[in-house]
Amino acid sequence: MATTYSNRSNTIRAAKKAGYTKDDIVISTTAEGRFYYEPKQTEAQKEEDARLAALYGHTNCPECDIHLSNGVCDFEGLVDAQDGDMNRAYQLQKKEFACMACDAEWGADALAPADTKEDEPKKPGKRKYKKSGENSYDPSTVDGPVALAWGIYDELVAAKGRDNIVRKEFIADAIGSGINPNTASTQFNAWRKARGYELAK
Repeated sequence: MATTYSNRSNTIRAAKKAGYTKDDIVISTTAEGRFYYEPKQTEAQKEEDARLAALYGHTNCPECDIHLSNGVCDFEGLVDAQDGDMNRAYQLQKKEFACMACDAEWGADALAPADTKEDEPKKPGKRKYKKSGENSYDPSTVDGPVALAWGIYDELVAAKGRDNIVRKEFIADAIGSGINPNTASTQFNAWRKARGYELAK
C-alpha cells in the first residue's frame, strides 16, 4: 500500500515533491479515511495491462505483486529455454505461467512428460537466469519488454509477411533489442497465439 496522508492537500504536496503535477495523479482514500495518490496510467500502460490481463489473467504477480512486464515464463517457453527437455522444464515449473521475479506459478497445470517422476525433487535455484555469466541470461535491459517484443514481432510480420514467421529469427531480433531470451520466447508464443499466426512451414 502507498504512503497515506491525513488530508487531500498533504497528498498533493507529497505528489509534487515526488515530481508529479496535480493532473498526473489520482487521489483515493483508504477504508480508514486516509488519502493516498497513484500516478495516472498512460494509454500505452493501459494497453499493456489489458494485454497482460488477457494473456495471464493478471497484470501483477498474484504472489509478489510485481508488474508482469518484469517477465513471465510460460511452460512452452521454458521447454525452449531447456533445449526442448520437457522433463527438466517440468521439474522447474508445474503450472502454465511463472513470475520471473519470485517464481510464483499460476494457471493451468503444465502437461507432465510421460517419463517424469512426480516425486523427483525440484532442483534448487531460479529457473532462467542466475548471475551474469556463461550459459545464463540477464534481465531485459529495456523498459516495457513485453510491449517492445510485441511491437518487434508486428514489425517483422509487416516486413516479411505472415507466411514467413520463423520463430528463431523473430526471437533473435527481440533479444538483439535488449529483451531477455526467456521473455522474448514467452512473448513470441503469446503474440503468435493472440494474432492467430502459424509458423512458416
